[in-house]
Amino acid sequence: MEVRFSPLWTALAGIVAAAGFFVGGYCAAMAAAAAPAEPPTAQVSFPDWFLPIWDAYDRNPSITPAFDFAALYSGDIRG
Repeated sequence: MEVRFSPLWTALAGIVAAAGFFVGGYCAAMAAAAAPAEPPTAQVSFPDWFLPIWDAYDRNPSITPAFDFAALYSGDIRG
């Protein structure tokens, strides 16, 4: 018994396969676009005078060059 495929069914199967690939690619692109972007890992440059101070405070991220160092010794620390 010989199996023959009609050109109509072959074309229809090709169209369905192409549509499936298109929809799959579209969904993958939309999922990639909706994924949250990672924050940039930019290097923060501090002035040279600040690095020894930052080391003295164990590189605490709340200590920055704009930090009010006088507040550390005033006895009235609000945070």
